[in-house]
Amino acid sequence: MAGSHDPPSRRCLICGYIIDHLSAPRCPECGRAFDPNDPATFNVDQPEAMPRAGHFAALLAVTALLVVPVPWSFALDMRIARPMSLAMYAGAATFVSVLAAARLLRRLPAAAGPAVVVPAALMLAVAALDRGLMASAAAAGIGLLTAGILAAAVRK
Repeated sequence: MAGSHDPPSRRCLICGYIIDHLSAPRCPECGRAFDPNDPATFNVDQPEAMPRAGHFAALLAVTALLVVPVPWSFALDMRIARPMSLAMYAGAATFVSVLAAARLLRRLPAAAGPAVVVPAALMLAVAALDRGLMASAAAAGIGLLTAGILAAAVRK
């Protein structure tokens, strides 16, 4: 039975399979060899570094707030009434949100989140400012600020 004082699990560097208590020093999932005495050949779980449910809930709440109103208000400000354009903006926001969630769950490198979110928000802000739409530019700025705050909270 697992107790609160169990040592962290060792995991395969390639596939993440738990490699504790194996009879041979080879991952049964992907076949990668490891040395049980060399920490450079495997990963060690760090429970305190795992994302907490509160961080994930905050990300989902902000994502919902950004995915639904921001593309719609941007499209309405720019007089985009075609459903395909609205779907494109909503799809782009959803894509960015999925990348942010994947980063939170450590499925993407750290640079992937800002590399997608920042240019997307800046493009929306520049397009809005070019048309004199301060509300849409402010929405893009708020999105950038919120993404920065969430990124800082997740790193703690």
